[in-house]
Amino acid sequence: MRKLKLLLVAIALANAIGGCKPKQILPEPTQEGLNTFGVKIDGKVWLPVYPFSLLGGPPTLRASFKSGILGIEARKKFFDEAIVLIVTGVHSEGTYKLKEDDSGGIGASKYDGDLVDDKYYPIPGGINKLTISKLDTINKVVSGTFEVQLQGEKNKNFKNFTNGTFDLKLWK
Repeated sequence: MRKLKLLLVAIALANAIGGCKPKQILPEPTQEGLNTFGVKIDGKVWLPVYPFSLLGGPPTLRASFKSGILGIEARKKFFDEAIVLIVTGVHSEGTYKLKEDDSGGIGASKYDGDLVDDKYYPIPGGINKLTISKLDTINKVVSGTFEVQLQGEKNKNFKNFTNGTFDLKLWK
């Protein structure tokens, strides 16, 4: 009986420790196609998450590069929150501006979703840069950093994205 009590206490303790939410930290900048992404939104760490991605759920990260257009999408769950980064005129590593509008048939960079209070877009003339530190189309890797100010379409509130980093495999 004593062994059973000790076992139950050990299980409860393990659940209590394992059930604690780990402190979220941004991924270190890498250039290996490790499929990492993170950013601080108004000082709070934001990481893409989908609880069932290992079981065939939708991808939390996607990067594509075609005809000079780099597109990066990161999600929390499926519709809860999404960050979309679009850069046009990309031909090599360097610093670029994120696309601010959806003219030309290409969507704008944005932050939105069911749990986001508005659709946020880059502010013309605001902080807006994405630096590509690695663009390897043979091994299908894109890596870099970004920071951008966005403004709500309706509420006109501002969101500051800082310390953004990505190291992604390009989709075929």
